[in-house]
Amino acid sequence: MNIWRLPHSSRRPVAAVLIGMLVLALAMGTAGCSGAEPPASEDQEGETAPEQEEENEPKQIGEEDGSEQADGSDDWVADGAIAEGEYSQSIDLGSYLLFWDSEQDRIRIGIEARTTGWVAVGIQPGQRMKDADIVLGYVSGGEVTVLDEYSTGDYGPHKPDLELGGTDDIIAFAGSESGDTTVIEFERLMDTGDAYDIALEAGVQTTVIWAYGSNDSESMRHATRGYADIVP
Repeated sequence: MNIWRLPHSSRRPVAAVLIGMLVLALAMGTAGCSGAEPPASEDQEGETAPEQEEENEPKQIGEEDGSEQADGSDDWVADGAIAEGEYSQSIDLGSYLLFWDSEQDRIRIGIEARTTGWVAVGIQPGQRMKDADIVLGYVSGGEVTVLDEYSTGDYGPHKPDLELGGTDDIIAFAGSESGDTTVIEFERLMDTGDAYDIALEAGVQTTVIWAYGSNDSESMRHATRGYADIVP
């Protein structure tokens, strides 16, 4: 049999090449199995992930910054001036504007009438003025007077609750007079517990009687009056 052989002079170079390739392969295999990790990139090492920007949470009105509540209820002050948005409800009766706002167990009422005399509003349970629970106010010589009254008959003047054995249940009040306009504001409980006050209930329609006089004398008959329905 003829076996093809490389010339003797050619065997060493070939063997050397094969040995070199084997060494190289072993070296590469050793590096791949050594468990060494490749050097970290700049994104993986040496830099901290950027913090997320804090969201600006909306503040509740009246929180931290000391501003008033949205409905002004907690910071309501009787000051004799009716600001826009001060009351949540109102009714325009021509020369007499009635404003009101109830908060939990109390109600605040504002009256603005075209007169320099007394103004009044009453919770009216029956006919005419009998048994009406009335609040009457006026400004005279810079002094403000607001009375918690009860009508024992169809006509006035009406007696204060105190004179009838009841209580004065006006918590706060104020008033002002400018030009031909009088403003009266007051606050009372929805249910005072007084026999001469009519209890109010939130969300329940109530009939009121309104009036104003031409001067500050309570004995002077009203110049204008009327009826309206409100929902505290």
